[in-house]
Amino acid sequence: MAIREKAYGICQTYNWQDYLRYVRQAGLGLIALGFRRGEAVGLITDNHPEWLFSELGVQAVGCVTLNLFTSAVVERLSASLNRIRATFVIVQDQEQVDKMIAAPGNSAMCVTSSLSIRRG
Repeated sequence: MAIREKAYGICQTYNWQDYLRYVRQAGLGLIALGFRRGEAVGLITDNHPEWLFSELGVQAVGCVTLNLFTSAVVERLSASLNRIRATFVIVQDQEQVDKMIAAPGNSAMCVTSSLSIRRG
């Protein structure tokens, strides 16, 4: 077992083959969206397996990541993303998308992780 997470009171497990498959799918999906080696990518997600899959998928493409708190205010997110010149931001939900839309000077493309790979 590689990862265990409790979701809705039920323990979800991912073995190493699952982990590899999701990281590979994340990386290939990001390439299809236009991610390129060397770009900076912001990640605004809670601590879920999808965060790990996204993090490693981004790194596998050759990008640099910056993890940001979902509780951060718009100004802090904007300053951090502008500092690293992020071209993409992976967010977990609509609340984070709304923050990116409101962020001053933000030109990064938002991609939602959508948490659609959850089982159960």
